[in-house]
Amino acid sequence: MVVARSLTDVVDHEVDGARFQLRMLPHRVMLRIGDLTGSQQVELIIRAGIAGWSGIKLSDGSELKSETATELMEGVTIKDALTLDCFEALPFTMLGDLSTSILKANSLLNDEVGNS
Repeated sequence: MVVARSLTDVVDHEVDGARFQLRMLPHRVMLRIGDLTGSQQVELIIRAGIAGWSGIKLSDGSELKSETATELMEGVTIKDALTLDCFEALPFTMLGDLSTSILKANSLLNDEVGNS
């Protein structure tokens, strides 16, 4: 039996004490990611793949809120994409870990989602 993946699923991921909710990406986004390299690829993965977070503070001690909007990115319309301001506010040192974790969450093997 094949079990379909759900685009409403969210995977929790922790980085340096911050908790991120990683979303499942539509196939059209995953296919576009494969066409890109470098910084364009990382930005698309993160802005399309983060559903929200907690535990990130601004310099004044207040919580950084995650904000989303519908965006046209690299030729693909993405509902609930992380805004550019929010993307730019993320610590640079987290970008590699986050993009890798989002791709892993979206590249599950059949056995990991109950397919056989």
